[in-house]
Amino acid sequence: MNTLVSIFENNISILELIVSPNPFSGELNVLLKNDNFGIKKAVIYDAVGKSIFEYSFSNKMEIKLNTAHLNNGFYFLKIILGNDEAVIKKIILQK
Repeated sequence: MNTLVSIFENNISILELIVSPNPFSGELNVLLKNDNFGIKKAVIYDAVGKSIFEYSFSNKMEIKLNTAHLNNGFYFLKIILGNDEAVIKKIILQK
């Protein structure tokens, strides 16, 4: 299942962020559409909000996150864009 997050302004979609697959088993793909800034950072938090891992990028439109080091469960993925806006998405790891 793909997860789509959109932010709307005046009924026009200005940001599309696709996180897939979700649930995932190892590698997590993040695709950003309709944005001029790209992905600057991705942070994975555990269920209580503790930062587990942080990945930095140079404003990429598509990223792949290796999550082999994580245990089964749910996490939060925070994507920070090049303009410092952020989107947080719940992700589920099932190995």
